[in-house]
Amino acid sequence: ALFYSPTTAIMVGMLLSIVLFLLDGMSTSPVSNVVDGKHVVSRTKRPWWEMSTLGKEGDRIRLLYLQGQLFFGSTLRLTANLEAAAAYDRIQFMILSFARVPLVDPSAAENLKVTQEKMRKRGCHVIYCRLNQLVFETLCAAQVVTAPSVNFVHRVELMGWNMRSSFNVGGADEKEH
Repeated sequence: ALFYSPTTAIMVGMLLSIVLFLLDGMSTSPVSNVVDGKHVVSRTKRPWWEMSTLGKEGDRIRLLYLQGQLFFGSTLRLTANLEAAAAYDRIQFMILSFARVPLVDPSAAENLKVTQEKMRKRGCHVIYCRLNQLVFETLCAAQVVTAPSVNFVHRVELMGWNMRSSFNVGGADEKEH
């Protein structure tokens, strides 16, 4: 710093900080935990019939707990984790918990959209939960989060749940996602 101007030293410091941030983000996994539906521990007290259903059908569900900011580098690792978690043919639902994700940048949202489409073609529905307002708005802007498709609602109804009263699903103006 003795041989350079303070402005140059500040710029080098900022550049180094950005590089270290990106390297740290790309080396840290955005997935803190993966649990199948049979083994989810929840504070919600569930009735016996629901617990029985989870015991029988829970292996069709994967729950991924995400952490940290999602940007282009971390989303590439997330995509690999999602594909690995859904490798088993019986998986039909992938639930992503964003409770510990403060921010998703637009490039990460686009990567999630592409991954979601790949999963949909394999018969796996991606469900997003516990999003903060900023993450929700980013995913909505990228059209990652939309109203449930008719296909998804039909599959859930086959399991004995009625979602048509909660959403305007199945009308003539419904667009398939």
